[in-house]
Amino acid sequence: MDITTFFLYICVFIIAVDSPPTDPLIVAVGDTAIIPCKLSDVSSQRPYIKWHVGSQTVFEGDTETSTTSKSYEGRADVPRESLRNGNCSLVLKNVQLSDKDEYKCYVVTAIYERKLISRVNLSVKEKSDERKYDPSTSSGEASKINMPVIIAIPILCCAFYTSHIFHMVQMSV
Repeated sequence: MDITTFFLYICVFIIAVDSPPTDPLIVAVGDTAIIPCKLSDVSSQRPYIKWHVGSQTVFEGDTETSTTSKSYEGRADVPRESLRNGNCSLVLKNVQLSDKDEYKCYVVTAIYERKLISRVNLSVKEKSDERKYDPSTSSGEASKINMPVIIAIPILCCAFYTSHIFHMVQMSV
């Protein structure tokens, strides 16, 4: 393996480490949750979206009409203008403890097939009076360093040292 290929692998590793977390979406009781979902293909003029929790349909609709289940009535919506732009995120107002679950978003095709496009775990916590951590108020420069950079520097140093040793061994043979 040449040095270029090795550094390419390192770059892929750094990108993977810097990927968004797959942790659940955590929202406090009474707050509004925006459960993310994005269509990759917005060529359809009227995409038909269905949001499910288990076997229950929370929301279904397109850019013209929509319905919500009784337990989510007045609280769940996918804004029509957002949907026209491919953003089918579910806006869930006044979150309750009972809303904790896995939310699945489907797009319904012209031949009435459901295609899963998003799966998000919603975790609901009690409201608290605790101050939330705000990184902008943290003191010290170390808190401002991006974690992938911290990981990448030693890896790149090891890679350089290893390739240098490998090259020296090949030259002596």
